[in-house]
Amino acid sequence: MQNQITRYDKSNLPATSIDRQIEAMKSAQIWQVEKIDLDTVLMTCVNKAFKDKGQMVIPSDMDHIVNNLIDMVLEHCPFIRIGEIPIAIEKGILGDYGDYFGLNVVTFTNFIKTHYASQNRANLAKQAIVRHDEIKEPTESEVLEQDKILLKSAFEKFKSSGRYEDHGNYLYKVAAKKLNLFELSPERQKEYLEQGKIIAIEKLKNEQIQRPNERKRISKIMDQANNLEKGSDGVKLVYKESLQIALTNWFKELIEMDAEITDLLTD
Repeated sequence: MQNQITRYDKSNLPATSIDRQIEAMKSAQIWQVEKIDLDTVLMTCVNKAFKDKGQMVIPSDMDHIVNNLIDMVLEHCPFIRIGEIPIAIEKGILGDYGDYFGLNVVTFTNFIKTHYASQNRANLAKQAIVRHDEIKEPTESEVLEQDKILLKSAFEKFKSSGRYEDHGNYLYKVAAKKLNLFELSPERQKEYLEQGKIIAIEKLKNEQIQRPNERKRISKIMDQANNLEKGSDGVKLVYKESLQIALTNWFKELIEMDAEITDLLTD
């Protein structure tokens, strides 16, 4: 028997679903978001979409889809908000935007474009403006407590799996800058920077192989990374990898000392 997707009357959606969509309308527009952060959001959404469909995709295909999807969305929906993208893709997967054949760049782009042009989105945008003043912003102490929870969760995941991907280097900033739980010496900073450069360049070389039509652009980023060109896309990749190494090695040191992050967190 063919599986049928149940569709619900939009007016009868649970309040939590409506609230989520309204909150998404208040997030930053994608053109205001760092490309690396946009890449993270899209990678997460695309990966989830394949899992929800029970399909597998090799990493090279995933990178191809996400890299091209970024360009397509920036071109066709530059003012869509970052929080809307997961919602648009989830609705598309569930069939809210019609039938589709396979998951690829065109499919995901159509999901996002259809959501962006929908009347439902226009109506929710108006509600988001009206309800903006009703939303209570979290206090600094509430944000700090949430950051501590995220850091402890990341450490537990690292202990069980041996790795943790710190998207946007957020948890490094929480641990080293916000909570001052560890500090890198100038020598260690230089060491991690060199290691980060090697990893970043190696990833770019692999990307060059996978995307031969963009060799020139990728070569430019590789030169930027190699020369640590200030403010460039290349140096951002180097710093991303360097700070990932820093967080990972700190986690390893805690494990070697049989220490827990909870013991380091004091009121």
